[in-house]
Amino acid sequence: MANASGIASSSFTVFDAAAILPTISDVSPTSASRGTTVTLTGTHFDAVTGVTVGSVPAQFTAISATQIVVTIPDAARTGNFQPIMVVAADGTASADFTVLP
Repeated sequence: MANASGIASSSFTVFDAAAILPTISDVSPTSASRGTTVTLTGTHFDAVTGVTVGSVPAQFTAISATQIVVTIPDAARTGNFQPIMVVAADGTASADFTVLP
């Protein structure tokens, strides 16, 4: 499309890189024992490449772009504030979690 001066112009969209970062909006349940499955709800889970509990890698299944099921690993340390972290190529997201004895 040209303007009144005959100069061509076009429109474009700028995407914010933060828009593709994973987010965690809910953890259910918020505490569990090792070997238990926990459901994470959030966004951009289709790009997740790993999940950790504390610093221990966990098995996970991405159900959809908004839901992941995580198994609390046997090696996870018990106690409060063992964050569950989802890892994607462009960043991470975490939520507080308690690993029960």
